[in-house]
Amino acid sequence: MKKTLIIGSLAILVMFICINLFSTSEVRGQEITTAYRGQTIILSAVLNDDLGNPVPNETIYFYDETHDIYLGCAVTDENGNAKILWSIPKNYTLGPITLNATFQGDPEKNLKPSCQVFQLVLKSKTYISAIVADATLDPNDYVVAPGDEVTVNVTVVDDIGQPVGIINVSLIEEGGKIVDQEYTNENGETVLKYQLPEKISTNQIKLLIQAGPYQYYEKSECSITLYIKKIRTNMTILRVEPNTVYRNQSVTILGKLVDEEENPLINAAIYVKAGERNISLTWTNTSGFFEATFHVANSIKPGKYVYTVLFVGSPRYECVEENVTLIVKSNTTICFNLKNATVIYGQIARVNVTLVDDYDQPIPSKNLTVFDDQNNLLTTVLTDENGHATIQWFVYQKRGCKNITVVFSGDEFYNPTMLRIPLIVFERQGK
Repeated sequence: MKKTLIIGSLAILVMFICINLFSTSEVRGQEITTAYRGQTIILSAVLNDDLGNPVPNETIYFYDETHDIYLGCAVTDENGNAKILWSIPKNYTLGPITLNATFQGDPEKNLKPSCQVFQLVLKSKTYISAIVADATLDPNDYVVAPGDEVTVNVTVVDDIGQPVGIINVSLIEEGGKIVDQEYTNENGETVLKYQLPEKISTNQIKLLIQAGPYQYYEKSECSITLYIKKIRTNMTILRVEPNTVYRNQSVTILGKLVDEEENPLINAAIYVKAGERNISLTWTNTSGFFEATFHVANSIKPGKYVYTVLFVGSPRYECVEENVTLIVKSNTTICFNLKNATVIYGQIARVNVTLVDDYDQPIPSKNLTVFDDQNNLLTTVLTDENGHATIQWFVYQKRGCKNITVVFSGDEFYNPTMLRIPLIVFERQGK
């Protein structure tokens, strides 16, 4: 009886399995299947006679025709099956490989030689590594700001760590929109760009990087998450001119506005606020410097005032503010409505004066000190709510023209002043 190795869909069973051997898939006959370098697969052949009966105890030889390599042999079992395990070398070139199973015949059993060929396509998985950098160029910093241009440096390698050149790499938004697309160079590298919008309603953006498929390289994907945060800003007040001001006078504030990397913010609006009211507006120059000028109203009272210098922020930058404290002072005047005062020796004299500011407003609760011509202290008085004070002292000066000096020593908000009041001292007859 003549026996042959069955050619066709029922002749040779080729199985390939994952390296971990957890799962298998089956391909028969002339079907082309896919495998990967380093993977272990099962090569199987069935030897039948011309009546379809299995032929046991015959040796089947397996070959890699593409690389002219002998792979191994196996003896058919009672069902005519012969199979070997083969680990695909990692140095194989990707693409189709022709394998064959050969029966060399058995003259003693009147069995003629037979051969069956089948094809295997070697493919490679691809692996993506990505480094993200924004304006700070920090590859470990995935925190970006609205309006940033993000650079994604991508490297694609194959299953043995070799660079994959000329493979298409895409950067894709969550909705599926491709925002950038480039081919890798001979080193498997490419650079993708992503421009963040100025206005973002979310605090993070997920992007998908996709490489391939290309020829015998399979598609691979990896995702990156960008965390959205406005850029911190820093304001420095360099100078305030003048520090001590008077009403109806202008004040100039010099400062600088930069971001967290000390880069100047250009054409940023700077406000000066008194309470909730804007009293000045200016803009930074190309170096981030600003000069804000405002007018101190004559309607405010002398005192200590805090003004806020404010950058309100933008979709890209955080807001920042600095406080400037100003002392608003006033000149003072002691008013006496007469040319002189007439007093009598040996009696209590009374002189009325008023302490007012530079807008003739009364200054209450201030001490006035009174001295005679020899700078002897006569008395100390306190102004009332209307700025009035009544000076009383015992007149010991002798008859004639004398003087008393009324002194306001000043304080944090009011400048000192003094007034010399002429006196005409009389003596009563018979005294």
